Amino acid sequence: MPIDRKNQEVLITRYFAGEASNGEIVELQAWLVASMDNLLYFSFHANNHLTKQEPVYNELFAAFGTRSALKLSDGTSVWLKHTCIR
Repeated sequence: MPIDRKNQEVLITRYFAGEASNGEIVELQAWLVASMDNLLYFSFHANNHLTKQEPVYNELFAAFGTRSALKLSDGTSVWLKHTCIR
C-alpha cells in the first residue's frame, strides 16, 4: 500500500521517536527503496531530527586521593584527580 504524504510524516516521526512497530518499519523501508525522492525526503527529516536533539552530559567523579581514567569515543584519554568534571 502506498504511503500518502500525511502518513509519511506520521510514520517518519514515529520511527525517529522509537515508537514504530515492526510492520511500520517494514512499510517505511519499502517506501524508502521505492524511489530516490523518498530516500532524499527521509534523509532531510533525519538531519532535522538529529540537529534538534539535546546534548548529552555525563559526570565523572574521583574520590579524594584517587584518580580515574575515561576514554572518549574519539580515543582521547581523560585523567581525573579527586575533583569533578561536567
